Amino acid sequence: MQGSAKAQSLKHKLAVELFKGKFYYCTDSSVLTKNDCVGSYLSYDTRYRVKVNQREWLRKDFHYDNVFFSFLTLFVISTGEGWPQVLWDSIEATEEDKVGFRVI
Repeated sequence: MQGSAKAQSLKHKLAVELFKGKFYYCTDSSVLTKNDCVGSYLSYDTRYRVKVNQREWLRKDFHYDNVFFSFLTLFVISTGEGWPQVLWDSIEATEEDKVGFRVI
């Protein structure tokens, strides 16, 4: 039992090391880095309505920035609920403070 707990702890530490700071995104999908995610941008609500929005650099709901959220994220994956989004976020993760490649 103790070996299993050590293995779980190692998984969480590994996840933090691999993915820390890589689960962020800008509210403007055309921006790829944190440094460029400033100012405002235009979005279209309907065909003729234009809205001005502020760019924000946000963290995804499930991430690995610390051990607590690593436990939470791996718990979500193990329960089978919400794991596809975590999977895609993990695949798209590239570097800290940079939006990952978007898989279509």
